[in-house]
Amino acid sequence: QTDFWSFCLRKTRLFRTSANANLRHNKVAREKLGLDDMARSLTKWGPFGQKQCPPHYWMEYIDCLNQREMDLIEILHASAARDAETHDSNFASFFWNVSQNASKEKHRSACPGIAGCITPGGDFFLPHAGRPLLGCEKLLLQGIPYFRLALGNETEVQIGDLAGNAMSLTVVCATMLAAMSCKQLRIETQKTSHGNMKKVLSDNAGIAPRKKLITSDLINDAKLWRKSGWLCATSLFEKLASLAPDAVKSSIWCTCESSGRNTLGTKFLQCKVCRVSFCRGCINTTSGYQLESHDTAEKIITKEDHNLGSFQQKLRNLVPPSLVFDEAAIKAIAAIEKDRHRVLGLLEFTFTLHRIKRERKKWIIIYYARENNGVGEAVAEFRISVGELKREGIDNCSDEDVELGMRGELTSFFPARQPPLVYGALEPCCMITIHDGESSKLTQWMVKTSNTKTSLKLMGENPMDSERVETGLTDFSAESLVENAKKSHNAKSFGPAKQRGEERRWIYAKNWKNWPEKITISTVKDDSEEVSHLCGEYIRAKCRQTINQSAMWIKSGSKDDQKLYLLIKPCTNRIGPDTAIISTSISHADSSCVLATLPRNWQPCDALNPKNHTLTDVSTMNWVPLDVKCYFSVSNVEVASPEKSPDVLVTVKGLRKADVVMLCRNDGSSKNTVQLNVTQGQKAQQTVRVFNSLCVAPILKYAAGNGLKYDLSPESPWVDISPPAGVIFWMLRHNYTPTAN
Repeated sequence: QTDFWSFCLRKTRLFRTSANANLRHNKVAREKLGLDDMARSLTKWGPFGQKQCPPHYWMEYIDCLNQREMDLIEILHASAARDAETHDSNFASFFWNVSQNASKEKHRSACPGIAGCITPGGDFFLPHAGRPLLGCEKLLLQGIPYFRLALGNETEVQIGDLAGNAMSLTVVCATMLAAMSCKQLRIETQKTSHGNMKKVLSDNAGIAPRKKLITSDLINDAKLWRKSGWLCATSLFEKLASLAPDAVKSSIWCTCESSGRNTLGTKFLQCKVCRVSFCRGCINTTSGYQLESHDTAEKIITKEDHNLGSFQQKLRNLVPPSLVFDEAAIKAIAAIEKDRHRVLGLLEFTFTLHRIKRERKKWIIIYYARENNGVGEAVAEFRISVGELKREGIDNCSDEDVELGMRGELTSFFPARQPPLVYGALEPCCMITIHDGESSKLTQWMVKTSNTKTSLKLMGENPMDSERVETGLTDFSAESLVENAKKSHNAKSFGPAKQRGEERRWIYAKNWKNWPEKITISTVKDDSEEVSHLCGEYIRAKCRQTINQSAMWIKSGSKDDQKLYLLIKPCTNRIGPDTAIISTSISHADSSCVLATLPRNWQPCDALNPKNHTLTDVSTMNWVPLDVKCYFSVSNVEVASPEKSPDVLVTVKGLRKADVVMLCRNDGSSKNTVQLNVTQGQKAQQTVRVFNSLCVAPILKYAAGNGLKYDLSPESPWVDISPPAGVIFWMLRHNYTPTAN
């Protein structure tokens, strides 16, 4: 296919012609946006399938898009950058329907967190994830739990069509309830003296207390069980830290491996600055990932080291099914600043294994503390990272000098569940870090305390193009925002916002086109070691599309100095502006590595304006050591895979009476043999959650250490099963496939 924007030059004017009738929609959208016609900074798409995409995009999906859809993605990406409160679509959550024309689709909804209408055949793209919206996710957006549906071999297209043709269950239920209760509401309103229907609704809006799913006897049984049979987890953490080198080699090194498989090759390219990596198979001059701005070096990993199945078996064989924090430790954390992290409510909770996840350069182990003895909503998370502790450049050092080990982070969800509510992502309140080869006796738990306010001076030099200019935005974008702020329906809000210092939520800064190549940070009043450590010269990195807004300044210094990075941390859910931070890690997701946070209205162009050099509201992070004890359970659960029983895959023994009651509480029969309901209704999901917390972790641990009668590893071969004489597989009543993994 030739270029969607085919053109010919006649005399002094540039005429564009195209046989595609959709071209005019893209042309008008770019003009209203103030975007150059040929600006393609995100995907660099061209004729005959040419494209160079950000490294987190799924190339299998991108290769299926036509030029109109590729150009629409460019327009929507530029629209997000055009907003006065700009957001990078590579790191902030957006929901785009690329099957629509550019004149119809908006880059964001009026309220953050709202998805568009799910339609049959609709092609929905999540730019921050680099992939399309899956069929099961479309069902969830419609309020339909796909795990309760008896789905077979339906394709993604068929499941997407099913979701598009469905009606949201919440809307149906609300309509039915309104129809059934409106007559009674009218009768009760007529009986009152005031006749106010809204007052009648508010007076009768009391919510009944939630019914607990377990009895007091089970709660007491669980408490007694927690006090016995627990071992200190410090030695466990030390063993996990020793697995860090293997965790890095077996982790994700390319986006093509994010689906649970490994690339076929052993050679990877890794950027020395931002540490992004690609496999050789995904790097193509016609259709591949952007490499122009990266200084890459080759990294070879053998297939034996990159085997995710073998490392996952090691991890499963080591990770316990449950963890618990000492009561004295929880009270000590709660004593800091009147329980600012709201952890006191975690005293009676046990953390159960939820998931083991493979990520880039590390593995993540997630434990959740749930209400109602492990079957309710999550109230806290304990996240263990094994592998690289922080992402840092290797341009001045070897790859072996990167910090490896394990890090455990405790996060309480009570601030988001109990008033006063805290919105947005919650940061960990307590952490432990153990480096590879380091004794656990030399490490301490660190607890986060209140931030300290200080002042810094940021002076910029050598102006260069800003992110908006690199995207292709022109002066028309800034002018249109100013005109929009002066309109009658916005003027009433813009005036007070300007008085509050929120002018930049409406319009650009005057020097928005330029960002400094070098930023010099110095102190103003505070000469303490924590602040003076931040001072120095920061040089902007050339890497693009791998850092939020492509904004990263690296502190230059000697080889022995600790590297610091000036980044712009994205507000992923877009409820506020992106915030500049100073961190020891390139990744803004490493919240425990953040040293300082700049004022939320600071932008890189301010470093070029002498009036904005001094910042008086800089927050520095403070962590204090604390004696925290964490324990893991010695489970009495025994798992076996009997060879002589062909119909039995595994047997589980040793469950407590309380566990059995929890598993069978939704069964009303009086038989000794109970068939667990795992597919029908809400109670089935409760049963599945109890089974996962009690049985899945021991089963997977047994499989990792001893193996099952069937090989369930990702690399296991497919085995042909010959049907018995006179039997056809697809006519059997039971779900029995001709091949088994």
